[in-house]
Amino acid sequence: RAPGSIIYVGRLAEKKGVNFLLDAVAILAQRKINIKLTIIGTGHLSATLQAQVKRLDISDFVEFKGAVLNEKVPEYLRQNAIAVVPSIVTASGDQEGLGLTTVETIGCGCALVASELPAIKDVVIHEVTGILVPSANPVALANAIQQLVENAELRQRLVTAGLEKIRLEYDWSIVTQRYISAVKGIASR
Repeated sequence: RAPGSIIYVGRLAEKKGVNFLLDAVAILAQRKINIKLTIIGTGHLSATLQAQVKRLDISDFVEFKGAVLNEKVPEYLRQNAIAVVPSIVTASGDQEGLGLTTVETIGCGCALVASELPAIKDVVIHEVTGILVPSANPVALANAIQQLVENAELRQRLVTAGLEKIRLEYDWSIVTQRYISAVKGIASR
């Protein structure tokens, strides 16, 4: 995995915050940081985001892959060193639910940069299992990505701690036991 290989996986919708990630890539390009962002997903903002890449003159740093079969996503994740989940809260209040993408990303061994939102904070512990940044803040995103690109030890520490957290809290056998306990608790009432 090249240290500057970055991936985003998700819909291309407002609450995903990809426009802020593209602004962060432009900042990193100006700083001459060696990066390549792969974007997997489609959505109603696809054309808008591709136009933003052209406007920011970062076509050499960004590749849109479009829709990818779910079973191929882990392969793409494992090819990249850093995954970014730049989600935001929209003006209407729409935001991420369960941070399943963060669980999958960590499970594939990517160091993670994510927005500091409630659903994401359920999975990501700042500077332990990932780096949390204020949402809608391209400078903070750029700084966190740069930190991970330049610090292999930090990337590995986050990945190792993240994999352990996933194993302890999100393994199917553990989730199943929690579900059974919850159902039994409800039934006993």
